Amino acid sequence: MAETGMRLKVNTDTLISASAQVEGKIRKASAAFAQIEETVKGSRTYWDSDGNSQYLKAYNSKKEEINLALNRFKEHIADLRTIAGVYAEAENAATERNNELNTDVII
Repeated sequence: MAETGMRLKVNTDTLISASAQVEGKIRKASAAFAQIEETVKGSRTYWDSDGNSQYLKAYNSKKEEINLALNRFKEHIADLRTIAGVYAEAENAATERNNELNTDVII
């Protein structure tokens, strides 16, 4: 990987907080789409025509894309949490190594 000279400074708590916020929003979006799907499926009981068939066809064509997008967002949550874990482990390891150093040495 090429060195870009750019550094990101992110607190692990910020990553975990961000992942929780995103997870909540994804949960709300999933619930909204579930409600939409119930409404679309329920429309068959009162709307039986070619228009409804086209409506269902259009919805079903987008349903896969929506589910794919939501699943990718869920992957981002997992990635954020993994990154936070790696950062926390590295920080703990650095702190432990630092604590092992002699404090009575003058250079």
